[in-house]
Amino acid sequence: MRGKRGSAYLRWTFDRAEPPKHDEIFFDVKCGDGFAACINGKRIASSNTPAKLSWNSKAEDKVNDGRAMEFRSVILESCASALKT
Repeated sequence: MRGKRGSAYLRWTFDRAEPPKHDEIFFDVKCGDGFAACINGKRIASSNTPAKLSWNSKAEDKVNDGRAMEFRSVILESCASALKT
């Protein structure tokens, strides 16, 4: 993608055995310059992204550090209600 595309659209399905015990849910992410995570079309977490996303959105700034290869834990505040059992 380097030099040719600014974004990639990835989609995963997942199963949840039981409702979360708290309103906060965590997930781990590896990203280069930025990311946006959505559930059912609603943005629930993002970093270094424009306010309005489109199919060719790019990160607002370049990030050149070693964090791109490490997982970061992201708190998804108050999104438990967006998940269906």
